[in-house]
Amino acid sequence: GGGGEGGEEEGPWKARWTPAMEKKRLERLEKERADGTAPLPGMPVTKGYHGMFSTPDLLPGTPSPADIAKIKFDAIRKRMKEAKSQDHKALDRVARNQKVIGVELTLDAAAREGTGKYVAKKLFAKGLVPAIFFKSGMKVGELLQITSVQIEALCREHGHTGAGCRILKLNFDGGARTESVIAKQIAQHGVTRKVNNVAFMPVEDDTMVRVEVPVRVEGDETSPGVKRGGYVWKLKKRLTVVCKAKDIPPFFMIDCSQMDVNGKAMLKDLNVPAHVKVLMKDSDTTPVVKMQGKSSS
Repeated sequence: GGGGEGGEEEGPWKARWTPAMEKKRLERLEKERADGTAPLPGMPVTKGYHGMFSTPDLLPGTPSPADIAKIKFDAIRKRMKEAKSQDHKALDRVARNQKVIGVELTLDAAAREGTGKYVAKKLFAKGLVPAIFFKSGMKVGELLQITSVQIEALCREHGHTGAGCRILKLNFDGGARTESVIAKQIAQHGVTRKVNNVAFMPVEDDTMVRVEVPVRVEGDETSPGVKRGGYVWKLKKRLTVVCKAKDIPPFFMIDCSQMDVNGKAMLKDLNVPAHVKVLMKDSDTTPVVKMQGKSSS
């Protein structure tokens, strides 16, 4: 008959499989699960039962399934870290060549046509980011496209919040037209954290604006609280301020070098410029930064 040779879909092993072999396989699998030697999916198997169901015998020195899973996980994490580091180094190198980081807050912009996910996907493939430029009284903003390298370098240098509290210069068509703006909204991808969209608003030096300013800390590594096992907890990572565009502080710095466990830094402890108004509820009772940890008895 053609049961053995013609069984291409099931394989020749199917004709020789018996209930006794199935029972033995299940007993062996139950024993391996009980003593913790059952292999993980993807581990190589020894030949036996026609190479379908048997598992390797763990000899002395053979890595356990948990060890193999950890090795695979560490390798994947290392590759992801190296790829991210190389990507950032390449972007920083290009950005410095284009004089973006630490020299001038300038972005090249050009008009774009169309909206939607399909248009955005085509822009991302070309190394561009969709943007929009709103002027006072405009019901519909001006559709723009900016260079991904420049905006990503700007956000890495100053942070996404910090990039939004700085006056930027938009260069249209190679400098034929320039506009002083602030990035009112910077939208990020939920996983990669790359910039997906930017909304710009024109400003002059005396324009009153409402922006968010990041809060930074320094001296925490040498603080008494950290030496005793505590850590700095930023309850307010950013503060909303109202001021003229020329008076926007780049950040609020808090010195934690003398902060002990349960120490706090309130809004009054920040060096807020005179022409800047911070919008914060319960500023007298809510700390901006706190040294969290257990104090010794």
